[in-house]
Amino acid sequence: MKVLLLGFIVIALTGVIIAAEPRKDVIPSVTIEGVVYEDIRFGRVMPPTVTIYHKRGVANVPLASLPPELQKTLGYDKIKAEAERAAAEQAKIVAEVHSTPSTTICTALAADLTNTNLLAKLKLKADTTQSPTTRAQLLTIYYLGKLCTSAGAEAQTAWNSLQVINPSAFANLFDTCATCGGKGTVETDCPGCRGIGNCPICDGYGWVQFSWSLWDRYRICQHCKGTKLCPVCKGQKTQSVHCRQCTNGRQFSRQKLQQTYWQLVTEACNQ
Repeated sequence: MKVLLLGFIVIALTGVIIAAEPRKDVIPSVTIEGVVYEDIRFGRVMPPTVTIYHKRGVANVPLASLPPELQKTLGYDKIKAEAERAAAEQAKIVAEVHSTPSTTICTALAADLTNTNLLAKLKLKADTTQSPTTRAQLLTIYYLGKLCTSAGAEAQTAWNSLQVINPSAFANLFDTCATCGGKGTVETDCPGCRGIGNCPICDGYGWVQFSWSLWDRYRICQHCKGTKLCPVCKGQKTQSVHCRQCTNGRQFSRQKLQQTYWQLVTEACNQ
């Protein structure tokens, strides 16, 4: 009888110990997006969410909001998931653009010329267009729009690409330089004589004194070779230098850029 009673006591104590030991698949507490969940067990994983069972009920939470160690436990790779999400979104946009007429995109763009999302869609439309003429037209509008809305390396890429895609449209972005009048050069004082015209060594005499003894001696000026003129400008007092305000007499006009951009977008809307 005592042995039987002792056995019941051992079993009871073992049950208490087992009951008190926490389950290995239960997480005591975790904070997800500012909410504290207790006694958590994970359910079905359906990216981008996972079902969790907790003390107060059931919830679906984003896998991306879990602590890194829990993400690893569930086999979730945040970088890979972000790449897949971005690829899916891009594929959705491509499909949408493919089924949208270019005139529809250009009409929307005409109402908001600085909308970079519409410009991106226009670029996608151009890349999927079979007609070389239409493709060149859409790319011209795209690069003009990028010049109006971007800066730095992105603007430089658009600048270079526009020269290749549509040289005529690129040429329309320039005005005659007001500084040089379209010549590409300007007249400045000669640096050799500072605008005097005479040789700066002999002061226009053509000879120089080389002996200061009782009997002065002279010789032909080696700088001007006796011509008395500045050897740099040949007595013209000025010289032509490249105009720093333009390129070959043409000066970029932002006003012309905006006008050309608006004109081509409007034309594309009416086609």
